[in-house]
Amino acid sequence: MNIDNLVFIDNLVFFTKPKDLERVIDPIGTDELCNEIADLLIPNITDRSNNPMEFVHFLFSVEVASKLEHLDIDKLKIINLYEKIAKIYWTQNKISYSSIGKKTIKKFIDNHNGDKIRQSKLNSLNINNLREQGIIGTYLVPSRKSGFLKDDRLELNEVGKLRFSADIINQAIDIIESKNIDIESFKKIDDYLKRFQKSVVRIIFDKYKNSEAYKYSLLVDSDEPFKNLDKNLKKIKDQKYVDLVKSAIVIKTFCENLIKYFNLKIKSSKKNKKILEELMLEDLKSNILKNKNRVKNILTKYSNELSYAKYFIDFLKNLNINNFDKNLFKLHTLVMEKRNKEKLLKNDKYEVEMPYANYYIQSLKNKKEYEYDLRWRSVYKLKKGTRWKS
Repeated sequence: MNIDNLVFIDNLVFFTKPKDLERVIDPIGTDELCNEIADLLIPNITDRSNNPMEFVHFLFSVEVASKLEHLDIDKLKIINLYEKIAKIYWTQNKISYSSIGKKTIKKFIDNHNGDKIRQSKLNSLNINNLREQGIIGTYLVPSRKSGFLKDDRLELNEVGKLRFSADIINQAIDIIESKNIDIESFKKIDDYLKRFQKSVVRIIFDKYKNSEAYKYSLLVDSDEPFKNLDKNLKKIKDQKYVDLVKSAIVIKTFCENLIKYFNLKIKSSKKNKKILEELMLEDLKSNILKNKNRVKNILTKYSNELSYAKYFIDFLKNLNINNFDKNLFKLHTLVMEKRNKEKLLKNDKYEVEMPYANYYIQSLKNKKEYEYDLRWRSVYKLKKGTRWKS
C-alpha cells in the first residue's frame, strides 16, 4: 500500500487522500447541519435550493417525463437527460446555475464541436452524484413540501403544472427523443419558462407571507445575506426569530472553520506551504475551541429540529487541544454511519459509504489491501501499479 496516500492521526489511519479534494462530499456533516438550520430560517429554501430558474426547470422536466413514462424509475432517466441538455445550453450561453456539473459539462462541450450532440453521447455523460445533487436531489423535497409534487410518486399536482403550454412540452419531448440533439433549440423552452419564476417564488412564500421567515427573506440580500443584519433585524418583531438568525450565523461560521480544518488536515502539502498551513490549522483550531461552548449551547437549544446536532454536541463536549483530531475522526465516523443507516432504510441503490479507516482495519484482518476513492465512494482492490480510478 502506498503509505504516502494515508493520513495518520494519533496512530489511526484517517483515509486515503484523493487527488481532487474539492469533490469530497460533506465528510463530517457540516453542509447537512447548515442546510437544516437554513430550513428553520426559511422553510423549503436552503442554500442549495435557492434558484427559481432551476426550480421551474425541475417542475417542467417532471411534467415532460410524465408524458413519456409511467414508472418513476424511467422518469428519472428522462429528467437526468433533460438536465444535461439544459446545463449544456446554459453553459454555452453563459447562463449561471447553482447545482453541480459545471466542470464536467464544460469539458464535455470542449470535446464536442457543433450544436448537435448524439443522444448516446449524452447518456454516457457522467456527472458525478447527479441524482443526489442535481436538480432532482436539490428540488424534490422542496417541491413536495411546497405542494408542487405528489407525495407518493414523481408527478406534479395541479398547482405544480403552472399551466405549461402543450406545444412547449411537445418541443421538449422532440428534443429529448431526437437521436441528434440540437442544443440551441432548447432556447425556446428556456425563454418560455422564465415567465414562471415569479409564480414559483410566490407560491412557495404564500404559505409564509405572515411569518417572520417570509419577512426575513425579503430583508436579506441574496448575494450577501448577512449584510446590514442588525439594521434589518430591527424590523422583525419576533425576538425568538431574531435569536435563531443570530444563532444560524454562529453555526455557519463554526462549520466553515471546521471543514477548512478538516480539508487542510488531509491535504498533501508542498514543503514551502507546510509552515503556512500549520499556522492556519492552529488558528482554526483555536477559534473552534474558543467558541465551542457557545456553539454547543445553540445546538442543544435546537437539537430537536436538527438531526445532526447530537453528533456535533458529542464532538464538542470534552473537546480540547490534545484530543481535537481524534474527536474529529470520531465525528466523521458517526456521520458516515448515520448516512449508511438512512440509505439502507430507503433501500437506495447507491454504494454504501463506510468510515474510511474501517476499510484499512478490515484489510489488515483479511491480509488484503484496499484503496478508498472519495470521489466515487467505492472501494477498489489494489493491484500492483493501481492508480486512482476515474
